[in-house]
Amino acid sequence: MTVAWLVVYLCGYSNGSHGVELRNNVNVFVAPEARYTHWKQTVFYFDDYLTVKAGEEIYGVIAIKPNKRNNVCYIYIGFSYFL
Repeated sequence: MTVAWLVVYLCGYSNGSHGVELRNNVNVFVAPEARYTHWKQTVFYFDDYLTVKAGEEIYGVIAIKPNKRNNVCYIYIGFSYFL
């Protein structure tokens, strides 16, 4: 018997430097093994669950762009996926 899992979300994080044009760069690390920071990891909830079996992989694309209404404070994140 093969066990199937229902996947309803994926977690994501980003590590990197920001503010290259500033005198001092800001390094932000939010990986699970990184020290605590007020920056958080992100949860991507699916519209519907995926049924995944052992050995299968989930592939996806994350698109990040400025929000058209307010590109200073908000970003748009699109997430598409497939097995």
